Amino acid sequence: MTTRTATLLFGLLCAGAASAATQIPIQDFVRHPTYSGVKISPDGKYLAMTVDRDEQDVLTVMRTDTLSVVKINQLPDDKSVGAFYWTSPDRLLFTAVRKLGSYEQPFGTGEWFAVNADGSQPRPLIFYGTRDATQRGKQVDNERFSLLDTLRDDDRNVIMEVNFPQSMEGAGTELVLMDTVTGRRTPLGRAPKANCDLVLDAGKKPRFAVCTSSRDEEGEYDERSELYRREGDGSWALVSASTANGKHLSVVRTTPDGTVYASQSDNSAPAAIGTIDTTTGAFTPLHKDKVADISRMIWSTDDRALLAVVTEAGAPKVTMIDEAHPDAEVYGSLAAAFPGEMVDFASATSDGNQIVVSVYSDSNPGELYLYDRKTGKARFLMQGRALAGQGADGLGQAVFADDP
Repeated sequence: MTTRTATLLFGLLCAGAASAATQIPIQDFVRHPTYSGVKISPDGKYLAMTVDRDEQDVLTVMRTDTLSVVKINQLPDDKSVGAFYWTSPDRLLFTAVRKLGSYEQPFGTGEWFAVNADGSQPRPLIFYGTRDATQRGKQVDNERFSLLDTLRDDDRNVIMEVNFPQSMEGAGTELVLMDTVTGRRTPLGRAPKANCDLVLDAGKKPRFAVCTSSRDEEGEYDERSELYRREGDGSWALVSASTANGKHLSVVRTTPDGTVYASQSDNSAPAAIGTIDTTTGAFTPLHKDKVADISRMIWSTDDRALLAVVTEAGAPKVTMIDEAHPDAEVYGSLAAAFPGEMVDFASATSDGNQIVVSVYSDSNPGELYLYDRKTGKARFLMQGRALAGQGADGLGQAVFADDP
């Protein structure tokens, strides 16, 4: 970034920071978030967000350039939209939740849906306790689905992790490739035992299994963990066990270049973040705070590097991890433009040229900006909580179709 561009960006952002630094009523911090979870589409054409409409949260899609509403997706039966993800430049995948009270944590229904940005091709993919949308002979029952990877280079499929309860035959964890248009699922591999989470390698194949248990062989309380590596023949090899070395080793993510980030803890001090050797399981630490666990990780827009980690022993503290990545300079400029504020990359386009930036602090209930890497400028988008006298009026209503 040139000095002129950096100065221009700094001046633009400081204008927003100055307005945020004015005294704000405490009510604006405790009121419900009006807009939350804003994510830009892979091509930058759309912004998707959940909008609080009292008893329900709806999924709203807007055009990035004008912020005009394209479509509002509202679930039936008073269900709210929970987590959501862009699976292609024009298709979204999202979960359903129920809100029990004004400030209670919503609980997931186990259901997953998909819909295009313009509202076309709505598809219920997974029903909790009912039959699958396409595999009508299979009962979903108490299986729990979670999204593992949206597959950047595949606009149709995603990889889901399926956890089967202990009461079911074949209890454990399985990975499936799910078609977000038809709902069809293709098995990719199973964990070596029960109570495991699976992690992909750079080729999007199941490579690691992190397995945990809170009981020993005699049934006594004993927190244990094991890390397994999947071999070329499909078998699983034990890489690390807490019973042997007292270390709990957990894989966080594998980047496209094959770097495996992991965390390691002995339960007596905050966990360290680092990388592991995929053959030996040797852990190389990158950062470990003396008093606080890592609360958040900031990744580069290309998913290739861990830019920074956040700890919160008081005010959030950001520690840079990879200062050589080009995104580190961008993050540093943005952070400098908002002194005393927490700056985070909320989402980004596939090419990393547009980044939704989240900014908040103890004097700022939350703001969103859109940073354009080509121009070096940031554009104010919205506040995460509507201030007194503001709201989400005028967004209209639209109902998500019950039938595929």
